[in-house]
Amino acid sequence: LDYSSHTDFANGSFKLTDNELDIALEGEGFFVVQMPDGGEAFTRNGAFHLDADGQLVTSEGRPVLTSAGPLTFTNEDGIIEIAEDGTIATELGVRGQIRVASFENVQDLEKLSETIFGGENPGVPAATKVVQGALEQSNVDGVFEVTRLIEVTRSYEAVSKMLKDIDELSRQAISTLGKVQA
Repeated sequence: LDYSSHTDFANGSFKLTDNELDIALEGEGFFVVQMPDGGEAFTRNGAFHLDADGQLVTSEGRPVLTSAGPLTFTNEDGIIEIAEDGTIATELGVRGQIRVASFENVQDLEKLSETIFGGENPGVPAATKVVQGALEQSNVDGVFEVTRLIEVTRSYEAVSKMLKDIDELSRQAISTLGKVQA
């Protein structure tokens, strides 16, 4: 039996937020973010915001990387628009393109935090679309998981009862064997 855990990277449903900095990925891939050591990491969590300096960052405060590197916005930028290909434009013009990376085997990614993953040799996904004003929700089917939990609980109870019965039979056998020898 394989008891290792894995992360399911299948797409979840989208929740529209109307927040111009919330971004979801329709298809495979990960947003590229900058780690404190300057290296790159990857996330599907597109709940972005501007930090105190106006830099586009993740909910954990990591800079979001674009074709132009990390982006900083000012009040003069005005409304931020993000196209399906990840191109970011403001009233001052095109500012860059959100970097999206993909991996041949996503199970090889290393979990660095709740939503951040590390990986080697990222590629570029073929047909991924960036959706502005939306967040990807969990891909967990609650009803299925509760049903599975009930099945596991029942199996555990059945095995537990069987072990108690075997223990009781062993006690009776030992008691009977003791009486026979005496």
